[in-house]
Amino acid sequence: MTPPEDRETVVPTDSAGVEPDGLPPSAGLSRRGIFVDLISGALGVALTIPLVGYLLAPLRRKRESELWVKIGAANQLRGERRAEVDYAFTRQDAWLSSVTKRRVIVATNPADESKFTVYSSTCTHLGCGVRWDEAKKEFLCPCHGGVFNAEGEPVSGPVFKPLDRLQARVAEDGQLEVLEA
Repeated sequence: MTPPEDRETVVPTDSAGVEPDGLPPSAGLSRRGIFVDLISGALGVALTIPLVGYLLAPLRRKRESELWVKIGAANQLRGERRAEVDYAFTRQDAWLSSVTKRRVIVATNPADESKFTVYSSTCTHLGCGVRWDEAKKEFLCPCHGGVFNAEGEPVSGPVFKPLDRLQARVAEDGQLEVLEA
């Protein structure tokens, strides 16, 4: 009898199920595995493309074109008196089309009657409508007693910002136009 230390231990191996690279045949991709990977990849791409488009849309969006709105004949708005003019224009916002109504106060530049200053009639305090008082030569806001001088600068009351001025130009057909932002 030989002592137990001298005996060699034999471990049985099943070499029939081993590929030459040492991996079992099921370790590679099966047809089902390839199909699942393709479907998962397609779903991932289908969900990623709209998300990336949504995130990059503001960069691709063009700035809205300028909207010049005709408010009246320039020769009828010239003179010493300031004219309150009501006008309306259509604004397109994606699918929604809406008509916006505005009132502005038009003043002629005394030094050059071909130049106009167009004041918004919206008070900068709370958005009330201001009116031009010809006798006092001031813009008056009825809501909280706000007063603006002839240049639209605040004089008294709770107002702290001047009246907004709109860009204006005389078109080729003689109409006064304002730029709507």
